Amino acid sequence: MRFFFAIILCAGLVLCGACGGGPGGGDDEEEMMEEGGEADLSITTISFPNFVTGDDVDIVFDLRGGCGGPYTATLLTGALPDGLTLDDAVIQNGDGTSTFRHHMKGILCAAGTFDFTVRITDTGCSVPKPATRQWQWTIAEGPIRIVKASPPMIRVDDYVDQNKWPFIGVLPPTQINTNAMIQLIPTGGTPPYTIAHIDDAQDPDDAPAMPLNTGLGGQNGDAILGAATEFGPNGRPWLLSFLVTDSTGATAICKVQWPITP
Repeated sequence: MRFFFAIILCAGLVLCGACGGGPGGGDDEEEMMEEGGEADLSITTISFPNFVTGDDVDIVFDLRGGCGGPYTATLLTGALPDGLTLDDAVIQNGDGTSTFRHHMKGILCAAGTFDFTVRITDTGCSVPKPATRQWQWTIAEGPIRIVKASPPMIRVDDYVDQNKWPFIGVLPPTQINTNAMIQLIPTGGTPPYTIAHIDDAQDPDDAPAMPLNTGLGGQNGDAILGAATEFGPNGRPWLLSFLVTDSTGATAICKVQWPITP
């Protein structure tokens, strides 16, 4: 009996030891806490969704611990997928509170496999707490789209204009009567491409023609050239449609909006 009781007692101790790191008990939790009760920061995002070129993404890095921000986000090694940037902005809300972003956002402009390491630091702690994580992310080739330009396009969510068109990428705003040269850069399909402006009959908001005194030109016919002499209809950006054809003959109608400003 004594031998049997000893076995049960030892087994009970082993089981309790295995549970000690779980929720509520927590040796691991205690190890995460430093003096002052501030937990170490960790990045718990393991992988990213499957996206393709042309997708507009805004990814939140999942965090554990820390003090709730604000944060700084830094690329330590490698390169983010083409078109993406780290966003650690502080946004002032209408109710007097603040939102501390720890995001990766942009429009995916190139296919491929990308290896990169990001460090996020919680600067809201008494001593800033950093966390680092490395990923490998494969972006597949998507359908033909115009999501990139030179100078760069603007994500519609980042463009402040109450008259903007939703869900349509924004070309660099251009002052009226000012010469512009904006190269359109398609993604997807098989380059090289040809580009032509069209009037999309299926879209009643589509501009039937480009602004006066502008057109497509340049060495490859893929650049908007000229000095626009008129604002967009009803004070809105010009909504322009382009027919893009790749080297295999595949086509797509790609829309952009072009703000002409005073």
